[in-house]
Amino acid sequence: MTEAHKRKIGLANSKKRRTKEQNERNRLAHLGKKLYPNGRSTPWLIGEKNPKWKGNSVGKVGLHYWVRRKLGKPTECVYCGAVEKLEWASISHHAKRDENDYIPLCIKCHRKYDKPYKIMTENWKKTLFKKGIVPWNKGKTYSLKRITD
Repeated sequence: MTEAHKRKIGLANSKKRRTKEQNERNRLAHLGKKLYPNGRSTPWLIGEKNPKWKGNSVGKVGLHYWVRRKLGKPTECVYCGAVEKLEWASISHHAKRDENDYIPLCIKCHRKYDKPYKIMTENWKKTLFKKGIVPWNKGKTYSLKRITD
């Protein structure tokens, strides 16, 4: 790029600058206005309307974001009444998109709540291994492959 070319670009850009009065006038004109409802840039692509919507086949992280977005931040543990370090816990222990399937629990109560289900799941896996059934994908889903001798 030559010096003359750089000078021309600089002159073109200098003419595009706004004065302080213009900036203040634009700021006041847009003050308190939102482009779309809820401050979103594309309200017609929210939730199920979005072409990338996965429905119930959403991953763990995506489901956690969905729950937090729908139910908000938990305020109080339903068991001990704690107000710090709260999480949404699934009542049915199955990740699904159902707003009524979640309760607010503190971390301590959440671990206690999930412990019997975790023990039951581990015993189920041990029973399957004894019968010669091994989860081919390390138990991430319920698809199983039988070992043949």
